[in-house]
Amino acid sequence: MLAFWHRGLGRVAALTAEADGKYSGRLNAWGDFQGFAVGLGRWLLGGEPPAGVRATIDRTGGQGVVRVELDPDRRRGAPDDVRVATATIVPPGERTGGATRRLALSWIGEDTLEARFPLEKAGLYLGAVQLGTGTVLPLAPLSLPYSPEFEPRTDPEEGKKTLHEIARVTGGAERATWDDVFSARLLRNRQVKDLVVPLTLMLLLLQVTEIAGRRLLWFERLGLRASASLLRPPSPTVGKPTPKISPLERAKKKARNRMGR
Repeated sequence: MLAFWHRGLGRVAALTAEADGKYSGRLNAWGDFQGFAVGLGRWLLGGEPPAGVRATIDRTGGQGVVRVELDPDRRRGAPDDVRVATATIVPPGERTGGATRRLALSWIGEDTLEARFPLEKAGLYLGAVQLGTGTVLPLAPLSLPYSPEFEPRTDPEEGKKTLHEIARVTGGAERATWDDVFSARLLRNRQVKDLVVPLTLMLLLLQVTEIAGRRLLWFERLGLRASASLLRPPSPTVGKPTPKISPLERAKKKARNRMGR
């Protein structure tokens, strides 16, 4: 008995036969047994990949990128022409029938389809791509051994190029050091210079308001004297009535103290 089926990303076959006995000799004597075994092995391996199609998987930062590239000279519209493709990704720790991720590839060019997915776990990612023609292309294993921000950079100038691109897109300036942060060029920036006049006027207005409030007794009329007294430290005679003394009486008292009377 021979059974074969698709399982996960691959193919499975099971041959049940008698190892030694009445029927084992007949199987060994079968003239087509060699072709049968070779054909079954080729089916398990998936056969030869189709010509003019290449499926790859790569890692860019914290994302996995599945890409299918087609032959630019292919006959478009033919029955074997690829129009759609889907990818199946098995994350680490999901080898025993756990949740898999299915991705629909989108056209990013006339001859290229692509799909992206986040790499959320460290480990080995397995995958395969199924074309609209029914052909299945296996993908090479993809590993995430460490956090993407510690990924080695092949281009030593990649950081400067990224900073330059961000400054170009946002209309900002490249500042990799603190040397020129407070330079005259920054003070000429319109966004900073426009704040100088409003802030100066606001400070002058507050100062004039404070002086006028004390001179013209605005704060007292508004009942702000009690609130202002809360900011002063308490006097030793808190809770005791303080007699009102006129300025003339205070002057006489000081004069008596100086004369020793």
